[in-house]
Amino acid sequence: MNETASQSLVRRRYPPFARELWGLLGVAAAITAALLVSPLSWLAALPGAALFALVAFEARDPHRDPEPLPLAIVAPCDGTILDISDIDDPYLNRLAKRIRLRQPRFAVHSLFAPVEGKIIEQWRHFKPGGYASITWWIRSDEGDDVVIEITVPKIPFALQLNYQPGERVGHGRRFGFSFFGASVLVLVPGNSLVEVEPGSSSVAARQVLAKLVHDQPVSAIDAAGK
Repeated sequence: MNETASQSLVRRRYPPFARELWGLLGVAAAITAALLVSPLSWLAALPGAALFALVAFEARDPHRDPEPLPLAIVAPCDGTILDISDIDDPYLNRLAKRIRLRQPRFAVHSLFAPVEGKIIEQWRHFKPGGYASITWWIRSDEGDDVVIEITVPKIPFALQLNYQPGERVGHGRRFGFSFFGASVLVLVPGNSLVEVEPGSSSVAARQVLAKLVHDQPVSAIDAAGK
């Protein structure tokens, strides 16, 4: 099977709506159907149809093909690059570049892994103003450490992640869903080359935020064995 045919097959298998909202979509569809077959006027079905349309809009989940670039850090969400700064990484005690993104309320809510690797650790924090965050430390096969922090309103089910520490995530692959939008931080090694500017838009899984820099070639097998 050639690459084009393979990509087409993947897209056909990829659901157009986020799995996290299938239940709500089903409820909205059932309400609309029940009102349509009831003795009431078809106008009575309009609220149900409006609910279904709203949930379908919120649940849209287009397939994304990640950029096939080695050592590339891709955007974890659709949104806007708010700022880029050099910081002391509070999680890994190192110098890092922090790229801060904002996923708008009405953007596609799916979240994507910025790099391929193993989830080494996970932290949960509560923040002022009624927010909570989940942070992942991901280590690539080449030994690079990338941290992603996702902050959402402190509301039940506001953030759903489909992986746990110890599992692997793929480069630019979908790993979760934020129901109300999110603020996302990506922390990369301090010598990384940033490819974006504050104020620019981000396209999840496709846009390169930064590129990792190695002084010399690194074997993924050797790095994994350390």
